[in-house]
Amino acid sequence: RVHLATRDAEAAVARVRKAGGRVLREPERGPGTAVRALAADPAGAVFGLWRPGERTDFAAARKPGAYLWTDLLTRAESAAAVDAFYAEVFGYVTHAADFGAGSPAEGEDFSVWCPAPTGEGDGGRAGAPIGGRGLLGAAHPPGTPPHFLPYFAVADCDGAVAAA
Repeated sequence: RVHLATRDAEAAVARVRKAGGRVLREPERGPGTAVRALAADPAGAVFGLWRPGERTDFAAARKPGAYLWTDLLTRAESAAAVDAFYAEVFGYVTHAADFGAGSPAEGEDFSVWCPAPTGEGDGGRAGAPIGGRGLLGAAHPPGTPPHFLPYFAVADCDGAVAAA
């Protein structure tokens, strides 16, 4: 399950409720000083809330096997509400992805999520993209619920597919 970081899990749970989501598990202590909770967005995609303890980032970022990106796949009729939900709950700055002319994804409805500026050495700029929202479409079996799809770094994509 994808967990999204927050500085204050209790306040994030309150924002989830206010923004139209559901809290599935109230905040509880995790390892060390971490706090975690479980919630669902207005379309039903389930995610965790995570306030890190001593570790505040991914120790193995961008190395093979490490988390790289996440897509939230939802229905077209929920897309605007879902974008607004994550902006309100996490402060994500969203913008439409530009896949470029000739790309297989050209014209696809996809919003990129970037952490909001914190004022802590970011020069007022949003952070690097951490994921985004796409649409469930014809490639997904009927009845597929909205869900997160995490991606992990590999040294050789073709080799990883062949080994799967």
